[in-house]
Amino acid sequence: MNNSGQLNKSTLNLAPELFANEHYSMLCWWRDGLLHRVELGPGKTKKSSGDCINRYSRIIHAALERHVRGKNPDWDNLPLDWAVITSAFQRSVLKTLMDQIGHGHTTSYKELARMAGFPGAARAVGQAVGSNPWPLIVPCHRVLTSSGMLGGFSSGIEMKKMLLFLEGWPGDKDASLYQA
Repeated sequence: MNNSGQLNKSTLNLAPELFANEHYSMLCWWRDGLLHRVELGPGKTKKSSGDCINRYSRIIHAALERHVRGKNPDWDNLPLDWAVITSAFQRSVLKTLMDQIGHGHTTSYKELARMAGFPGAARAVGQAVGSNPWPLIVPCHRVLTSSGMLGGFSSGIEMKKMLLFLEGWPGDKDASLYQA
């Protein structure tokens, strides 16, 4: 940790691995065989090579191929580094999201709060989801406002919208769906 209490990536011995397709790129940071963090970015014209730095790389590569074809990516076998989640509340919210909101489905922050056992904590759920270290794998893009607006997303609203459309979301592609 540095002086401000933040984890220093250089001392964590993280190994980066980039996966990409025409819709989005996914930078995975591995630590001791666990998926420590994911960063989503713009798509690449050249797809990832499929080179693998560990045994889970092939699972991610195949899952991304399924996802861009509108199929369930099935992230179930990935070893997430749950040690990065220090709050029992956030852990509960993210596990509920991962276990109960499947491919092609959405929920609201309010409903996710209820499902996780914290009725009335929609804003806190929004914060927990907003700091999800594994976007797409723990599907925070599937959480909308109670009125059906997109809300926020750590990788940007356009990325959230695109991920939802890849999963068959029936929203309006041209509408401004952001609501603070």
